Amino acid sequence: MLSLKKTCLIGAGLALALAFCTTGLRANMPTDGSDDVVFAGPLTASTSTSLTLQGVTLSITADTVIKGLDSTGSIVDVDPSTLVAASPVTVYGHDDNGVPVADLVFAGDAFRFSGTVTALQVNASGGSEAVIDGIYTVEVGQTIFVSPGDSVVRHRAGQDQGGSTMQVGSDVVLLGIAQDGVFTAVYGRVESAGGGTEAMENGFILTPSFDALGNLTGFTMSSRGSVSTIALGNSTQITGSGSSAGTAALTAGRHVKVWGTTQADGSVLASQIILKGGMRH
Repeated sequence: MLSLKKTCLIGAGLALALAFCTTGLRANMPTDGSDDVVFAGPLTASTSTSLTLQGVTLSITADTVIKGLDSTGSIVDVDPSTLVAASPVTVYGHDDNGVPVADLVFAGDAFRFSGTVTALQVNASGGSEAVIDGIYTVEVGQTIFVSPGDSVVRHRAGQDQGGSTMQVGSDVVLLGIAQDGVFTAVYGRVESAGGGTEAMENGFILTPSFDALGNLTGFTMSSRGSVSTIALGNSTQITGSGSSAGTAALTAGRHVKVWGTTQADGSVLASQIILKGGMRH
């Protein structure tokens, strides 16, 4: 993939003085769920079960995600049978025993930015924007962020989601669609959070902590033979088995996986708490 500080624009209609992945690109199909481009260019044909471009037909499965933008710039799911021949598409996928399979399809000119957030701001319409490397302004109000270490391309609904812990100084990967000069990120991943060191803990809750009103503020947990202190914040997400119970599910003995940022006092500010199935009695 051609890149300028890990920046790539994919598609036939982007007349921009940026790193450009040409319509003729044909990359090797990844087998490891990586974010490598499979194909980009004008669509030849599409049905409910396949896409054809670059002379190759890729299968569409129940897991294939196809995203586009509507007339208002909102991210929408796209029925593959409505895609128009010769329209630009970008397909990320994998090889399944010799069969090309589409994992993520962008209907339109696509981009992939990998860089550092240098500013967070609100646009004139009230939407959230992130400035990447001081150059590229990307709309992130609708972006789905996946957990650190997960593949942006192979992520599926129902899997653990990381939630956005993006802040100034964060290193991020953003994939999305460029339309009318506007970059709208569809999927993203925070590689490291600004202001601290990325942390992951996996273990069992020992002692929950509460404020004077009885609200859960955090807990200690046994992780890899040591005790870690976890703090909850306003943006902490709780996912996994029993997540509908919210903080009430974070009881002593509960098996959890925690993603977050190490703070100055050594505690971890949780961005996501994943509830696992087991309890230790």
